[in-house]
Amino acid sequence: MYFIVIANLCITILLVVQFKNFAKIQRHVEKYYPEEWHKASANPMKARLSTARSAYIRESLQYGFLSTQEDLRLTQFTRNEKRISYLCSVILLCGFIFALVY
Repeated sequence: MYFIVIANLCITILLVVQFKNFAKIQRHVEKYYPEEWHKASANPMKARLSTARSAYIRESLQYGFLSTQEDLRLTQFTRNEKRISYLCSVILLCGFIFALVY
């Protein structure tokens, strides 16, 4: 029982850390890559601007302009984002195994 609570708490904390790191990356892109920020701010589909920016920056980090940059902060963010995702997956898998065993 306690494992489930601790696992949920850990996943929640990791997700909050990931959201805060993404907010820092958005500020970094706004400051150091103004052209990319301007492209992210273009909103032809009239969606919420924050949602459109987040989606554009995330895609750019994976496949676009920002993925080709040799910026230490961007590479650390993508590396940490993968680590957090893997860690959440491992915690979730351990929770399923724990639930099956007990």
